[in-house]
Amino acid sequence: MFRAAIAFLVVALVAAVFGFGGIASTAAGFAKIVFFVALAMAAVGFVIGGFTGRGNPLAWIAVPLIAASTHYLT
Repeated sequence: MFRAAIAFLVVALVAAVFGFGGIASTAAGFAKIVFFVALAMAAVGFVIGGFTGRGNPLAWIAVPLIAASTHYLT
């Protein structure tokens, strides 16, 4: 998805250089939408991966912190 956002951004920049303002603004709008959708999907993937225990880099940090905090609370 991020590749699509970058592709739309490149199209927007090339169109802007050649003076096609309408195409440039449309491509930039699509790039922005695709980027934020990809960002949201990545965030959901990190959260879901954390719950299932598969491939979440944040689990390396969060699990020891949670374990340490519960140890000191009891």
